[in-house]
Amino acid sequence: MVWVNFLPWRRRRQCRQLRRDGLLIAALLAIFLATALPLAQQQALSERQQLRVQWRQETNKQLDRLKARLGRLEQQRDTLRRELAISVGRQERLRAWYAFTQELAGTMPAALWLREINKSTEELTITGFCLQLADLEAFRQRLQRLAPLQQVKTGRLSRDEKKIIHFSLFATLAALEGEHE
Repeated sequence: MVWVNFLPWRRRRQCRQLRRDGLLIAALLAIFLATALPLAQQQALSERQQLRVQWRQETNKQLDRLKARLGRLEQQRDTLRRELAISVGRQERLRAWYAFTQELAGTMPAALWLREINKSTEELTITGFCLQLADLEAFRQRLQRLAPLQQVKTGRLSRDEKKIIHFSLFATLAALEGEHE
């Protein structure tokens, strides 16, 4: 029998098959990479965009919270400004009335005494007693010249058994700045 050596032929066939399979695997790998790489890039781009969207949403939420806080602070500032204006107005009115009371003492004749001073929003009532009508008339005329008083009228007059004159004076008040707040 003849012995034939099939080994080099087999070896060449295996090499050709390996080359063909290698080329096929390389082609499949190239096709896979050609499709997978853009998909991976698209996925990475999508994730970055998702992170940007989340960051913008968080930033917008934080901005909304800051705007709400700013609105509350502006309201609080406005409230405090109004309260300050009211307080300043009240202080000015108190200063004006303090000045009035200081001047009031200087307008009183020596023989005239006050018993009571009542103030409403539009009127000031002064009650007291004196010894002579001339003192009362002089006091009324001096009161007429004081700052917050517009018109001073003599009200009730009475004389008791000791000849002391009891009187009431009614004065219309001029509106002070901020009086009706």
